[in-house]
Amino acid sequence: MKKYIKLLAFIVINSINIFSQDSIFNNLEYYRVTANYNGSAYNGNTILVYGVGGVIIRSLDDGNNWLQTNLNDSFNIVKITNINKNFFGIIDKRYIIKSIDDGRTWQQYDFGDTTDFYKIIAYDDKLYCLSKFRILILNHQMELLKNYSLISDTTYFDFTITNNNLIYSAGKGKLGIIDLTNDNTNFIDLKDIGICSDCPVIKNLFSDADITYFNLNYDLYEYDGNNIKLIFTPIKSGIYAANKGEVFELYNIINTSSNLDSLYFIKINKVTKKDLQIKKPGNDRYISGLIFKDLNFITKDTIIAVGKDKLIYMSYNRGTNWVLKSHFNVSSDYGDIFMFDSLHSNRASKYAKFVKTTDGGITWLPQKNYNPNFINLEFSDPSNFGKTFFSDKNNGFVYRQEKIKGELNLAYTKDGCETVNLKNVDELIINPPDKSYISLYHNNNIIFVIPSFYNNKYIVDKYTHIFRLNDTLGLIKRTFIDSAQILFMDKFENNVLYAILINYRYPRIENNHWYFDSLNYSLISSVDNGDSWNKEMDFDLPKSDFWPSSITKVKDNIFIPFTYYPIDFSSHKTDIFLLNIKTKQLNKILSDDSLYVNTYGIISINDRTYFNGNILTKDKWCAEILVNDDIDNQPTVWRALPPQKRYRYFISAKNDSLIYLFGYDSLFNSNVIWFAKSKKITGVEVQTEVLNKMYLTPPSPNPAKDFVKTRIYWDNNYDFEDASISVYNILGYQILDKKQFSFTQINSYSGELIWDSSNYPSGVYFISVKLGPNSITLPLVIIH
Repeated sequence: MKKYIKLLAFIVINSINIFSQDSIFNNLEYYRVTANYNGSAYNGNTILVYGVGGVIIRSLDDGNNWLQTNLNDSFNIVKITNINKNFFGIIDKRYIIKSIDDGRTWQQYDFGDTTDFYKIIAYDDKLYCLSKFRILILNHQMELLKNYSLISDTTYFDFTITNNNLIYSAGKGKLGIIDLTNDNTNFIDLKDIGICSDCPVIKNLFSDADITYFNLNYDLYEYDGNNIKLIFTPIKSGIYAANKGEVFELYNIINTSSNLDSLYFIKINKVTKKDLQIKKPGNDRYISGLIFKDLNFITKDTIIAVGKDKLIYMSYNRGTNWVLKSHFNVSSDYGDIFMFDSLHSNRASKYAKFVKTTDGGITWLPQKNYNPNFINLEFSDPSNFGKTFFSDKNNGFVYRQEKIKGELNLAYTKDGCETVNLKNVDELIINPPDKSYISLYHNNNIIFVIPSFYNNKYIVDKYTHIFRLNDTLGLIKRTFIDSAQILFMDKFENNVLYAILINYRYPRIENNHWYFDSLNYSLISSVDNGDSWNKEMDFDLPKSDFWPSSITKVKDNIFIPFTYYPIDFSSHKTDIFLLNIKTKQLNKILSDDSLYVNTYGIISINDRTYFNGNILTKDKWCAEILVNDDIDNQPTVWRALPPQKRYRYFISAKNDSLIYLFGYDSLFNSNVIWFAKSKKITGVEVQTEVLNKMYLTPPSPNPAKDFVKTRIYWDNNYDFEDASISVYNILGYQILDKKQFSFTQINSYSGELIWDSSNYPSGVYFISVKLGPNSITLPLVIIH
């Protein structure tokens, strides 16, 4: 039989580079830690969850632990199904994908750039793939067996298969039915049988045994092959699934006054058209902003529900109890991410919602407990830098500005975001700041800085409180600096703290506004944890009612970005100053009248310096990132990275190995976060989507004849002697194991594998390596 398409390429976990040649992404190993999920699949061994950005995560232990695979970042994986152990999926445009190794690696099949896909169903050992006004029927080898044309009066496409009948939405109030045994087609018009007059489009078709279900507006109907009848009108529209003759709905109600969702799982009584609550009251974690997309019974008792913002909920007892596996709301919750190592990161967002990842961003979980005071006391602005702080992966807090003694002003965790408690520290109840808070961890103490002010029509004062706190957030020491506000503080060599002050002298009031006739800056230092300070130097910056923000430390340098305006606000200018703490030299290294400083400031990655800026074009804010390749020798030489057509993003870095990028993805109209680390320059090009775990270089030669070799790099916390190495053929059968490889160890974290392939027939093979929780599979071709 003639093949309808041809195999284009194999895709393993390495992503296709979709960024411009001169992009920061080209210097990073990166992967998405955010995704909107479309659905789940199960082949008896592995659970898959998939969605936008080419993200597929998989679990081999019933959803307790997950590994992530990243396909092309522009892929929207709409649906994955399985035939026996093999997975088959569709991308919304152009491609069908296939995996024969439990979702580790994927083959990609190209159906042309004019093909869109909407749904795929495995039925009777064949694949039924829905495209525009047609359904393609394929075998396992992606050979076209049959092609059905569909008749519809709309461009909404959906179908299901029930009892050898392919049933599809034919538009407004119409069902199209194709008998798969003889290809006969007929239609049911709901208007003709009195169900509706001005009928809406039939949507959300699914089936169970001999019954087909669908939505007409919010109402749920069933079709048993003879009759169509209404079986349920929901309280709130949710997602449905049918299993073993029973129909269920999962939905949530968002309570905006409490910032807390209520989750409901109900069974529908088709006779009475009533519902029975199945889920027990209460939630296992602090949930808010849930948006579900798909509900799936993967076994009789195990249910998985997935949705927006990496949402995964599971039940193991047919819906009675539900366990949150992941939710990372980046659509409406914001907050700085604190990265501690390649696996652990935390974030606190509005209303004291603390979120953590312990697997490198594959899954995220909020705390278990909720307190009405989280919202009643308005713990609502953790995006203010310094107001939220984590000293390590277990300990962190959100500060709430309060003027009344005795009021709760700290939300904190001591157990890695599992629980969050509230407390009062009266010493922190002072006048509010008009500059950013500053927090840092130094010599086992938390240094918390509040630059405050007080003014009325008679007097004005600007000052700084420096609080030294212990690990339980108790006060050790408070230091007061009058007539000055600290704009920056960080620790440098030999545990010395350096800070930049803005000094206010000689205030006067004019037109109900306070001005200072003397305003200058100082660099100060402390060797006793901020209890006392020495002045290192004074310096001047441009005169303005504004002040520098996003001041950043890079090695021995302090970068001071400053956007300021003239009195009439007719224009603006951004200058960047570089202050070296050793030489005490201050130099202007950049001046620009189109840039604005954003909160991420300046960072350094792999000896390159990046400036996160914004520009305003035609009343629209856009990200503008500048880069300096040699800040030590050419500090004034900056160039703008080319704008990304699809992404607007900013960069934050703790060091070269802990980087995250936050941006907006215009293709999927959603926020996106990547975790990344700097690429290391070695003799071979190593590119992977997994941080600090395991790398394999592409097999060489490929195609191969007599031998194949690959360089492997691993986390040296593991012993490579424990690694499992196998080769599989195209049918998924293991043909050899570790004993058939020769291995040469190069150092404690790398070595070279060689496979003598001379006695194996021509074909496609897969080398699979597993070590600890990590696994990588690479394809290769042998030709004799």
